[in-house]
Amino acid sequence: MTSEIERDERNSAADATTKKVTGLAGLLQSARNSINRNMEPFLEGLHKVDGGSTDSGYESDSEASVPESPRADGVSVSQREPVLRSKLKKLSEIQLKPEQVLIRDKLGFFLGVVNLCLSAYWLGGSPQTFYKYYTAKAVVLYGSRFYLYKSKNWHYYMLEFCYFANILLLLEVWVFPQSPTFHKIVFAQVAGPLTWSIVALRNSLVLHSLDKITSLFMHISPALVCWAWRWYPDPSVVKFDQMSAEQLKAYNTASWWDIGVLSMGSYMIWVVLYYIKVFVLSQDNVKNKGYVTLFQYMTKNKKSLFARVVMSAPEVLQPVVYMGIHVVLCWLATMTAMIWWHSKTAHTLFLIFCASVSAWNGATYYFDIFARKYIQSLGIEPKPAKKVE
Repeated sequence: MTSEIERDERNSAADATTKKVTGLAGLLQSARNSINRNMEPFLEGLHKVDGGSTDSGYESDSEASVPESPRADGVSVSQREPVLRSKLKKLSEIQLKPEQVLIRDKLGFFLGVVNLCLSAYWLGGSPQTFYKYYTAKAVVLYGSRFYLYKSKNWHYYMLEFCYFANILLLLEVWVFPQSPTFHKIVFAQVAGPLTWSIVALRNSLVLHSLDKITSLFMHISPALVCWAWRWYPDPSVVKFDQMSAEQLKAYNTASWWDIGVLSMGSYMIWVVLYYIKVFVLSQDNVKNKGYVTLFQYMTKNKKSLFARVVMSAPEVLQPVVYMGIHVVLCWLATMTAMIWWHSKTAHTLFLIFCASVSAWNGATYYFDIFARKYIQSLGIEPKPAKKVE
């Protein structure tokens, strides 16, 4: 009789604990759904996720449901309770009220406009020192992006060629400013494939969005630095007066060999290192930990020609086909840099074209997508328009 009573008491305690955790899990799921509704419009863009967890490391929906007691992995409901409480607390801390979201986005838009004005003023008034402003912004934007992307398992995006090209540019302006060879290699990579990526990846001038403005910055700001470095180099850094006539000629002239072959050598170094890291060394980590890569993003749209070509290959060869297409497209884009090198007018018009494309993409985003979803995400009913007498 005593053992039956004790067993009943243990079962009652277990049921009570299970109900308690059920309530916590329900609150957790409710909070997560609320955050997703509020934050979804601000996370749209290039970096979308195809599978895996993207909610700053929180559990997936299937894991948020109440487990059996004990679970198959040996963790009892009483042990999960503190974990659920901790996650619920974190969710409540990052939840923003509609008024806070509005203030944040207004501030972001304001800073975006200030940045545009300052960039135009600096580039027009002192193009030879524009690289200093670019460097300061790169430290801030790339630092914040790594922190945010790491929390969402998106940090493998930062292994892409765009970041590699930015590193090359920083090395040129700060470490090797007098190297003719490095100057031409960087120019070809930045003025070629990196700048064309504005069009190919549909970068958008969305001033209030840190993610979108960072994506645009990583492509257009290096392009502007290269334009300034090509046509208005800083004599205090490059030091032409210390160059011989031969060195000066080598610095200001470029051949098809320089643009089409030497520059691709540095690019192929990235290709090899990237393939080994993403598709060999970290292949299991990417799958098991839900990391997101550009390969996943570019191949998830089965309607695109690029995805169809890559996915038509055997699974084991898909990364090879993907990188092969990447090499061909980058080489073609690199060859156009020969035009920009020899013509300031053509180079300038090309940058104006790419900037215009990003502005048009931003306008399309604001008026076709953002206006509707932004109001919905805040849970605010649009006010009826006042009648005009």
